[in-house]
Amino acid sequence: MSKQNISLLILSIIVVIFLLLVGIFLAEQMLFFALLAFVFSFLFMGFGFYLKRKWNTQ
Repeated sequence: MSKQNISLLILSIIVVIFLLLVGIFLAEQMLFFALLAFVFSFLFMGFGFYLKRKWNTQ
């Protein structure tokens, strides 16, 4: 695996963890933390898409 694939794999694992946390926080009725985890998951997902697009254009 190349360095780029490992970076994208780590980012995708982080996104999955944050999405799991959204479900856990909603089950525990912690709405603020669920929204925060949701925002962080979208930020990491967007950063992954940005990196992939940047690496594909080079």
